[in-house]
This record gives sequence, structure tokens and C-alpha cells, in this order.
Amino acid sequence: MAFESLTTSLGNLLSQALPEAPPLIYGEPDTQSSDVGLYGPGSMTWRVHSHPVAAIAGVRALMMQALHPVAMRGVAAHSAYKTDPWGRLARTAEFVSVASFATTDEAIRAGLKVQEVHQRLGVDAPDLLRWVHIAFVNSLLEVYLLVEELSDAEKDAYVFEQRKFASLVGLNESEVPHTYEQMNLYPETMKPMLYASSEARDAVRFIVAPPMSTEVKMLTPAVPLWFGLAASAFATLPRWARVEFGDGAVGLALAGLPLIDTIQTKIIVNSWAAALSNLPEELRKNPWMKACEARLGQTIS
Repeated sequence: MAFESLTTSLGNLLSQALPEAPPLIYGEPDTQSSDVGLYGPGSMTWRVHSHPVAAIAGVRALMMQALHPVAMRGVAAHSAYKTDPWGRLARTAEFVSVASFATTDEAIRAGLKVQEVHQRLGVDAPDLLRWVHIAFVNSLLEVYLLVEELSDAEKDAYVFEQRKFASLVGLNESEVPHTYEQMNLYPETMKPMLYASSEARDAVRFIVAPPMSTEVKMLTPAVPLWFGLAASAFATLPRWARVEFGDGAVGLALAGLPLIDTIQTKIIVNSWAAALSNLPEELRKNPWMKACEARLGQTIS
């Protein structure tokens, strides 16, 4: 009962802290056609990407992606994440929603826009895109597994479905893992070249403590809540990745998290899952999910 009361209170605080929804980047969602999109009802993608902890997983993915020094260098040189960190988060989240829940045409158009951005940032080489893709898929699935159990077949199905996601950003489907085992082996093979560069540490500092207006800092609980969510995302990283970030300013801000164990991480993420589930539906579901429900006459849980 005490846990339920705590998570309800946290959900209420989140409702107060959340900013107004930013304008849509990919246009007004289609609410009329019968197209189920790239995945559709019954897919593992709908199941994983509609879960409240996808928010934590998305932040984790950004941290994982930052460990590739070449990709991070391109982002640091050309991206506006320092001047518009909330905008970057919103754009990333919206693209994932479009790819997951929009019509096929909407997803393809969004993918072409993302490919243009990658070309501008100089991170469109297949090996860089592959790391970004795998860091994303690994993050979404590993965080989900902290709150829900899946069979080996279901894990493989999710990874297999994400080949379509890879094709949207310019990869060939044959260039990315097809199974859960393949996906988990890839970061291990990449470890020798992955490290927390100064640009990566900078990026994670912005993720953990992004700039907020004085009004937001003083009148809402946004600062501690966002830090808590970002720190929780950090806690879900593989131990070797946490150790990479475990010194310097990031390490000081997240002192102790490199040593956190799986049971503690599960408790943290399940607490967030319960709190995020207590948000009103209009906050839990983005416009692309709502449009998908209207289009197909089916609820996305």
C-alpha cells in the first residue's frame, strides 16, 4: 500500500513537471486510413514501445550511443543538443513513435528526414548507423525485461522486427542482428573501440542535467524528477558502460551507480514504471499512438 501511494504521488509530480507538448515535426498524424504501419497489433514492437519504461530506455539509448567516439564527434560538432536539448529529445522520441505506430507512408517519410540529418551530421556510415541502431534496440528491450518477462522466441521476434526500423535510417536489413543473441554479442565485439570521450561525457552531463528555465526550476519538481529518471537510465547500462562514465563530472553526479546490482536496478525501474503508469492517458500516449488507435479502432495498452 505504501509503494502504491508513493508511485501515485510520483505520477502526480510528473504530471506537474512535464512541459507542454512540442509541435509535431512530421506533420499531423493520419487518423483515417486502415494501414497498420510497419508493425501493427500483436507485434512485439507495439508491446515494447508502448510501455511506460520506454522513456527510460530512450535516455539509456542516447547514453549508449554516445560511447562510439566517431558518432559522438559528429553529433558534438553539428548537433544542436547543447542549445536545444529538449528539442533533440522530443525529435528522437517522435521519430520512434512515427516508426512504431504511424502508417507505412508516414514512417518512410520520417525515415528519409532522419537520413538527411544523419548525412548532415556525418554519421551516415553503415558501421555508425549500426551502432546507433543496436544501442537503441538493446536499450528498449533490456529495460523492458526489467519489468516484464519474455520468452526467447519473443525476444528474437522483437529484434527481428527492428530490421524494419534499421531500414528507415538507411541500413540494409541484412546488416543488423536478427536474433537476441546476435544483438547481445555485437556490443561485446565493439567494446575495444567504445569509450567515454570528452564529447560523450559532455553529452551525458546535458542528458542528466539539461538547462531549464528559472520558472520551471522554481515552480515545478522537474529538476529532481528528471535527474531521477536520467540516473535510473544510467543505472540500467551494462556495468562496463557505467564504469566508462564512472569518473569525472558524470561520475560525481552519479556516484555509486557503477556498483549498483541488477536487483536494485529492477526495483528502481519498476518504481518508475508504476509512477509513469499513473500519468493521465493524455500524457502517457503521444499523438501518433492516439492517431493509430483512432485509425484502427484499437487500444494500444
